[in-house]
This record gives sequence, C-alpha cells and structure tokens, in this order.
Amino acid sequence: MLFLFFHSEQTDKNANYYKGKLFEKLLAQYLYAAGYDIETRIKKEGLEYDLKGSHRVSENKVIGEAKAFSKRIEGKEFLAFCGKFVPFWMKDNSSLGLFISTTPLTPEADNFYRENYADKIKVLSGEELFSKIIQELELPHPESLSKQIKSRKFYPFSYHLLKTDNGIFLVYIIASSESATASSFAIFREDSSWLNDKNYLDLIKQNVRELQKLEPVIGDSSLHNFTTTRIIKYGLEVGEGWFDYKAPAAPKYFIGRRELIEDIKSYISLGKESQNTLQVKSRSGVGKSSLLAYLNSRFEEEGYLTELHDARDVKNTFDLYYLVQRFTQSKLQASDHKGVEKELQELRDRLNKNQRGIFMVDQFESILNNDELFNSYENLITIFSDFKPELFILIRRKDDLLTYHDNKISLDKINQLSKIYSLHDFCEAEAEELINKINETSIKKINNEVKLYIYINFLIGFLG
Repeated sequence: MLFLFFHSEQTDKNANYYKGKLFEKLLAQYLYAAGYDIETRIKKEGLEYDLKGSHRVSENKVIGEAKAFSKRIEGKEFLAFCGKFVPFWMKDNSSLGLFISTTPLTPEADNFYRENYADKIKVLSGEELFSKIIQELELPHPESLSKQIKSRKFYPFSYHLLKTDNGIFLVYIIASSESATASSFAIFREDSSWLNDKNYLDLIKQNVRELQKLEPVIGDSSLHNFTTTRIIKYGLEVGEGWFDYKAPAAPKYFIGRRELIEDIKSYISLGKESQNTLQVKSRSGVGKSSLLAYLNSRFEEEGYLTELHDARDVKNTFDLYYLVQRFTQSKLQASDHKGVEKELQELRDRLNKNQRGIFMVDQFESILNNDELFNSYENLITIFSDFKPELFILIRRKDDLLTYHDNKISLDKINQLSKIYSLHDFCEAEAEELINKINETSIKKINNEVKLYIYINFLIGFLG
C-alpha cells in the first residue's frame, strides 16, 4: 500500500481500470528517468504489452508487465508474463523483461522466478520499487516532509506515493500528538509544498478508499483542521461480575469450554500442524468473545506474546499495520507487505524456545463488508502462514450471518489456511455450573422456577 491512485474520471466500476493506467504512466515516467524510452499498452502479434521500449544508450529492448494489485502476486500471474516474454527474448537475447508490481511475489512465485528467470527478467516491487521511483524522479524524501509535519505538532506514521491524472503527490499518514493511531493524512506536491486545496483533498478522501476513514489536514496553519484522537484498545471490554451478561465474561468469571480450550492450547503449543490460523465459529450469543478473552489471559500466563483487539475498532489498513507494530513491538510502522514480513521475522527471532506469538481478532465479521480491510487481513493471514510454528492468528466470527457481498469477498482462501473450531451451546453441566456460581454470589438466592428459566436460556445461547 505504498502506492495510491486517483483519476478524476474514475467511478466504483472503472476504478481498477484507471488504477492500472495510472500505474503504467508512473512506470513510464520512472523508466524514462532511468534511461528508457517507453510506450504503454502496445499490442503486437495478438499480445498486449503493458510496457515496451528500449534503452536510449545501449538500445537494448525491454518489455514489461505492470501490476497494481493489493494482494501478493501469485505464480500464475508471473508465469503469464513469462509466456509473453520468452518468444520476445528468443528473437533477441539481449532483451530485458521487467515485472513491476505494487506488491511482492508470493514465496512460491519468487522461488520459481529465482530458479528459472532471474538472469532474464528483473522483478521490482514494493519498497524497492518505491525507493527507486523516489530517487529517479527526485521526489521529496520522507524526512524533509516529516519535519514539516512535526512542526505542526502532528506525528507522522507512513509515507505513500499518490499518482493522479493531475500529477504525482506524496501522502503522509499522520496522527494528533495525543493519538496512538492514525486519524488524518496530509498531501504534498513534488516541490514539498503542503497542499491547501480543500476541495481536492475532499475529492481524494472520497475516492481513494485507503484514505476514506481519515481526515485531510490542510497545509495552511491559519486554517482550521479537524483531527481526532484515536486509540485502538488492547483487549476486550468485559463484564464486571456474574450478572453482567451484556458484555463478554471476564476471565475470572469464565467457566466451561475446558475441552475446547485445551485443544486450542495444545494445538498452538505443539505447533505440528500445517495451519497457523485458527478460527472459532458459532452462531450469535454463544460466548465467542468471552472465550477469546479467557484464552488471551491463559496465553499471557504461559509467557506468550499476544495482541487482542476488536475488529470493529479497525477502520483501515493503516490501523492494521499499527496493530502489527504493537504486536511485534517494532520501532517503526510497516507500510507494505514486505515491512510486515520484516516485523514478524524480527519478532520470531526474539522469541524464546517454545514461546509463541498470537495475534487475536474479535468480531472478525465486522470487516467483511469492507473489501479493502478484508483484503488486508487476508494478506496478513497469508503472510503469517510463512511463520509456522512460532506465530499464530486466532480469529473469532459468526457463522450464522451473511454480512458480506459474495461478488466482492470470498472466505475460501482464509478457510484453506485455517484450523476451524466450532463453539457449541452450553452443555447441561456447564449451564448448571454457571447458575450455581451466580446463586452463590447473589444476596437473594434464586428460586427453582427462576433457575429453570435461566437454565433454559443459557442452553439456547443467552450469553453474548
């Protein structure tokens, strides 16, 4: 997510089309600065090449593929480009292939590339590509813009390039000085000046989905800027007693689920299975959040490193990157997949023998109608799969509500990477134990008629 895109003619239906065109134009600018004359979207012999040209000095030919994806590049995408490049290279083996993407290759695709095409094709993506574009196009360095932001008493988080049909801008994600979480963004021109055009800033906010939950900060300090203090709470809001059934049960008031708890603890402790994403699923009102809060307390007792949050508090990918930083205790917040991988690798290297790191997500279904945020969580789960058996993701979600659009979001990939646990209604013994606990702490004892009513309701999922 180092790269952002906006075209004044884009709509919800054609946004991806313009995103691709803008990325190709950005790469043509970059490659021209690097010594190449480049044309975009050239059709030849029934094939379309995103980038085609030659070096101005050596005259060596180059063809390239441009992928502005939010997910890591799968092997089939890279292989498709190889199929177009090889005939081109066989006619002129001095030719260079360029595979350039906003996101990196998957580990499998990267291995295939290194074993078969590293001498013929140059792959550029993510932070490496970002740095080269900044350097070749002589764009403002992050430190220079960061100083401007700090002088206004804001805290700078991450730095991004925004390509539009009006040129290139630099975007800084920022927070108020009191906030631990990003709440705003600032836009700078290529000459480092802070953008003051409120109408254009609002247009960017409305149309760049990564920025839609943030507020633009106007460059002119004499103008009013709306900023908020945001903190994503660690852990869950839990009840304060046996009678507080409107909130998840606090660990000290949690009972039952012993077999499931031991199964999950054993699975994580042994770390022998292929999946390191765990899902706890059930219908509404069975106690999933209570279980997650209790598991978190048990994991902490084991000396595991944990991160537990309510997904309803996560508004965008920047929030998720912040939570990864909080989990890994990294000094800087990641701004792309490679940065997340680096943070997780450093965390794994710090863990003691048999220690685990567990990233826990409550209310996961709340992000299923936000495709940008869902893709970010899915990417994170995919990245975690490379860090078995030390690191785990544990999510809980409802399985009785269709809260997403089938044509936008599919849970297939997450399910393939997951070990799934079903949380059932209280059994009779658990319901009876809970009623007895409530009765023991009640000043006025519960009569048998009320006991029976509560007992029946607990069995059908009275608790949240």
